[in-house]
Amino acid sequence: MLVKFTDVKDVNYWVNPLHVKMLREKKGLTEIFIVYNPGWAAPSFKVKQSAEEVAALLDAAMPDAGALVPDDDQAAAKQAHAG
Repeated sequence: MLVKFTDVKDVNYWVNPLHVKMLREKKGLTEIFIVYNPGWAAPSFKVKQSAEEVAALLDAAMPDAGALVPDDDQAAAKQAHAG
């Protein structure tokens, strides 16, 4: 699920929580670092929320761990190609 954040310049970002690398809180703002995309001016943006609030929103939007594990057919296909 995507999470909507509005940065300090009033720009909206819809973020995939799997792409967040780190949070840093400083002077009442939280900087959200994402996987770098060459099309972006910077790999981070700042929001007017605490790091705890941002982390809770990202955590709530994370997919279940089972959704990230390949099913048996995918695992068998990977093993066949690797071996």
